[in-house]
Amino acid sequence: MADVICIGNSAVDVPVSPINASVLHMDSYPVDTIVPIIGGSGTNVSTIIARLGYRVALMAHIGRDALGTMIINHCKEAGIDVDSMILDPEANTPLSIGLVKEDGERTFIVSKSSGTFRLSL
Repeated sequence: MADVICIGNSAVDVPVSPINASVLHMDSYPVDTIVPIIGGSGTNVSTIIARLGYRVALMAHIGRDALGTMIINHCKEAGIDVDSMILDPEANTPLSIGLVKEDGERTFIVSKSSGTFRLSL
């Protein structure tokens, strides 16, 4: 049984850096890094709690797709109970593109059709 149950968003984030306003006016824009990472407030908090040694379960709505599999694998490796995760074959796992400026300021581009907006209790 879990000590803590986290209810929240799980996503794959793709930070792109560094960028500036000229990105919108170019056909191709080379950057230093484009590396997908597991994110979302529910997953991030669950991961931290598990690292502190608590038993944690995560309840989130993700797609039954390759990105959802990445999230499930991350959670299992972190020791997070995923039995309450909703793996929806009709939903897309949330994917966020993070545009990161040289000063660290960022803007996230997200899809309204992802599982983030489908979790109901």
